[in-house]
Amino acid sequence: MALESIITPKRAAEVPWKMFLVGILYSTFAVFLSVWIFKAYASIIMVLLTVIVSVPLMYNTMKSQEKVIVKLKNEKAILKRHWQVLKYLLFLFGGFVVSYSFWFIVLPSTTVQFLFSSQIETIGAINSKIVGDAISSSSIFLRRSWIYHWHVGFELIKAGVCLLGSVLLLVTILYIINIF
Repeated sequence: MALESIITPKRAAEVPWKMFLVGILYSTFAVFLSVWIFKAYASIIMVLLTVIVSVPLMYNTMKSQEKVIVKLKNEKAILKRHWQVLKYLLFLFGGFVVSYSFWFIVLPSTTVQFLFSSQIETIGAINSKIVGDAISSSSIFLRRSWIYHWHVGFELIKAGVCLLGSVLLLVTILYIINIF
């Protein structure tokens, strides 16, 4: 494919915010290709295609980091180099979260039901243990309604924001103790 050659690890480290757009492009490509070709298994194929397109970037990133680590002896310099990589990977993940959340909210309910079926089931299984099935796909109030559609969309956004927040908190702590 040509999508994986859009950006190199070196270029991504120089301009990390572009990885946000690359993440949106990769996940949008995966959404439409999985709906068009693999409709029966779209929820799993969508994630698989996103991973397949991202693997060359990850592999090349790991290779370049290995070369850098061998040359650098100072741990502070190694952590600074890792921070550059972490920045663009966070932007890539942020693009995935925004794109998948956007398509979840914008696409028709019937398309969302088969496109995100695995993800909806997983979120439902996690939430049913926490809230006791008050808000679930089998709830009479929320069954096939736009309220449930938006509820699950916000659950996806909330999960992505929590993960990004955790990473930013870790980075802030490391910054405070003068690693960066």
